Amino acid sequence: MPPLAPSRTALIAVLALAVLAIGVAGPLVRLAAAPALAIAFWRMLFSTALTGGFWIAGRSGSARGDAFGAREWILAAAGGVCLAAHFACWITSLSMTTVAASVVLVNTMPLFAALWAALFLRESATGGQWLGIAAAVAGVALISCEDAGGEGTSRLGGNLLAIGGAATGAGYFVIGRRLRQKTTLWAYVTRVYGLSAVALLGLSLAAGTRLAPWPAADWIIFGALALGPGLLGHTLLNWTLRWLSAPVVNVVALGEPVVAAGLAALLPAIDEVPGVWTLAGSAVILGGIALVVSCRPAASAAVSSSPQ
Repeated sequence: MPPLAPSRTALIAVLALAVLAIGVAGPLVRLAAAPALAIAFWRMLFSTALTGGFWIAGRSGSARGDAFGAREWILAAAGGVCLAAHFACWITSLSMTTVAASVVLVNTMPLFAALWAALFLRESATGGQWLGIAAAVAGVALISCEDAGGEGTSRLGGNLLAIGGAATGAGYFVIGRRLRQKTTLWAYVTRVYGLSAVALLGLSLAAGTRLAPWPAADWIIFGALALGPGLLGHTLLNWTLRWLSAPVVNVVALGEPVVAAGLAALLPAIDEVPGVWTLAGSAVILGGIALVVSCRPAASAAVSSSPQ
């Protein structure tokens, strides 16, 4: 018997928890001494170990949705590469363009998610959802005004990389939306996280990034990133993809900078008090998210004998 879909309230609660968990990532990364690619690699490797443990513990012999055919493996590999490319493109863009430009462009991800979902999944966003997506992206643009006077000159290459980070990040969620109709959560995320870790390892080696050794505090941060933003963040977002479209999940994830800004202000080690632009942008983002989640959801794919 197919699993019952959770209530709308439950889905919103899970999305809120996921965004709170993802919002911890930025402040944690700021506290680490390791470079970004090394952080991303260890985060994904530790996340793979955590989700793999849950997968093994929950397997029941011939669990439906655990087996991957050739097509599922190809899609999972594409999802892992997209996730790794998202990290690599955005991280690299930060050194080639302004922070403001990079943040705005990489957070156009919901726009790409809506486009990819319409093209590859035949799931079109409603008019209200498009309006909410536009509002949330505009809110990110307002937050970026806080950095508009910072150092650095906008360059085409960095801007294109940030856009590439948005396109590949959206691709990761759209692929997840497709695979989550056929596969169990732990089977899916363990494979995708593992493949992403492999891709990030290759990128780190190609870039000459040192992966070890690091101070003990950094290893604690790697583990915290895997437990919080990884297990409670991205994994919960992937769980909701069974019932919610990729554009909806993407726009809710734009709540991350709001949470990160709040934590950065509260943590004495960072002590970054948000300015007027950040507060205004955060309000607009939350309004856009509220509009999207209040709209009638896009039709979920009805798959008989669907895994959870």
